[in-house]
Amino acid sequence: MLHGIITNVVRRDNVVKALCKEIGCKVKQEWDGYTPPIILGNDKGMDEIQRTCNKKQIPYLYIDHAYFNRHPNMEWFRLCVSNYHCTDWRDSDRDAKPKVRPWKNPGPNIVVIHPAPKVWSIYPVQEWFDYVMDTIPKYSDRKIVIKKKGEGDLSQILTKAFCAVTFGSVADIDAVRLGIPVFCSDRSPAAPVGQQDLSRIETPSFPDRGQWIRSLSSAEWHLGEVKLAWERVKCLLTAHTQDCNPQ
Repeated sequence: MLHGIITNVVRRDNVVKALCKEIGCKVKQEWDGYTPPIILGNDKGMDEIQRTCNKKQIPYLYIDHAYFNRHPNMEWFRLCVSNYHCTDWRDSDRDAKPKVRPWKNPGPNIVVIHPAPKVWSIYPVQEWFDYVMDTIPKYSDRKIVIKKKGEGDLSQILTKAFCAVTFGSVADIDAVRLGIPVFCSDRSPAAPVGQQDLSRIETPSFPDRGQWIRSLSSAEWHLGEVKLAWERVKCLLTAHTQDCNPQ
C-alpha cells in the first residue's frame, strides 16, 4: 500500500489527497521510511524522501506541474513512477494540442541547461555535468553557454543555439518544441527525441515529434482525472507492466 505525504501547502496537498482518495491509501504528515510514498515536488523534505527511495530501491509516485497545461493551483499535474519525469513512453490517442516549430540550428553555441539545485542533490548530476564539460570540447570547437535556472530567458538564449545539452527538465521540452535538437540523459523528458552520444554533438538528429508529444500529453492529468492517472501508473509500481492502461 502507498502513503500520501502532505506538506500543508494547500495546492499541493489537494492533488495528493485526491489521488489517495482514489487509491484508498492513507495521508501522512511524515514518511515512515519504508512504505512507498506519494510525493509532490522537491521541497518540504520531498528531496530527502527521493534520495532515500533511490538508495533503498523503494518505488514511489512523483507529482509535479503538468508539461503543457501548467496551472498555478496545480489543477493539472504530471504523475511519474520513481522518477521526476515520464519515462514510460507509449503512444496514445489522448488529444495532444501543443504546437512545435520546425527543427533548426539557429546559432553557433552549444547551450548546456544546468539542472536545478534540488535535482542536483537527488540524482547523479555532478557526474553527468563533469562528463558533459569534459566531452564536448573533444568533439566540438563551439562556444559552450551554460543556462542556469532563473538566469536569463531560455527562448532568447536558444536563438543562438546549435543544440542544447540537458540532464532532464521541462526546459528540455521547451527546447525541442522550439525546434532545437537536444543531447540528454535517459532521465530527460526529451529522451525519445534526443541523443545521448556526445561524440555526435556536431551531427544532431531531427526525428518526428508527434508520438513523443502524445506520450507526454498522456502523462499529465486534470484533478478530475485522478482515476485515469492511477490506471496509467499503478502497474508500473510492480514488475508486471503488461496490463498497463495505454491511454
